[in-house]
Amino acid sequence: MGWSLRHAICPGKKTPENITQVLTDAAFCFTHTISEHNVPKPLSVNSDQTGVWYSAGNLETYAPIGSKQVEMVGKDERWAFTLMVGISMSGEVLPFQAIYAGRTPASLPTSSASNYTKATEELRFRFEHSGNDTYWSTMDTIQSYVTNILAQYFESHRQRLNLPNQLCIWQIDCWSVHQSLEFRSWM
Repeated sequence: MGWSLRHAICPGKKTPENITQVLTDAAFCFTHTISEHNVPKPLSVNSDQTGVWYSAGNLETYAPIGSKQVEMVGKDERWAFTLMVGISMSGEVLPFQAIYAGRTPASLPTSSASNYTKATEELRFRFEHSGNDTYWSTMDTIQSYVTNILAQYFESHRQRLNLPNQLCIWQIDCWSVHQSLEFRSWM
């Protein structure tokens, strides 16, 4: 048939032209803040969100040899959730927050799933619905992350280190919800 295994592709994101300057400025800002306020490693956290797709395969299909644009049935079907992860400068991983599309707890993993109790009670993962038809972070879910995961993490380490008023640092990737006036005012 003249076909070979082909990988479905998407164009990559462009790196800003001034990436070196942006990263240098960020490094100087963190270094100054950590030094000026004597911030201990556990009290500096970097968090990010990533989309996790449920997929039956690895986005490959068969197409004629030499094909440049390969369409795939079901590639646009996005059964996914957003995973919010955080790690401190001391290497401690914070509990995960998983955000699912939907308006009710019925869109979340069932409590009878294997290891659900371990995930929610021992590891303190939070399974939350977005309140809409997407699985992306919303103002409600980011507030939940800050209140139920990040603030509790910082407070427990402040107590352990006997630094009740210590400044903490939270670095996040700036998605639209994080850049909103509503979020910045709330923080």
